[in-house]
Amino acid sequence: MVIFFLAVMGVLASLKAALVVPFLMASTMAGAAQGATLTGSIRALLDGIEPHERAGLFSVIYATSYTGAALPSFIAGRLSGTFSLFQIAIFYAILAAVGCLVTLFAGRR
Repeated sequence: MVIFFLAVMGVLASLKAALVVPFLMASTMAGAAQGATLTGSIRALLDGIEPHERAGLFSVIYATSYTGAALPSFIAGRLSGTFSLFQIAIFYAILAAVGCLVTLFAGRR
């Protein structure tokens, strides 16, 4: 999550500086970190789950994941007529920061 957050900060910095190559690099790093985080989360959730319970668990994971992605995207789309791309990216960075903090604090337990 920390690497994901740092990559999002790289996306913001490259947007602000209007640099394409660093933007693509930071976006790639964010995507890889997000994938690794999701994989680790799924692995932790599957620990101790019986094979016949996995389909239901995966259904809940993917339903909440897609809903969690769709809602901010819908809001960003509605705000795109009012705010710039950079301002909307700041909104996403705030969401990434909150997610990172929640993960770090919840992971201590």
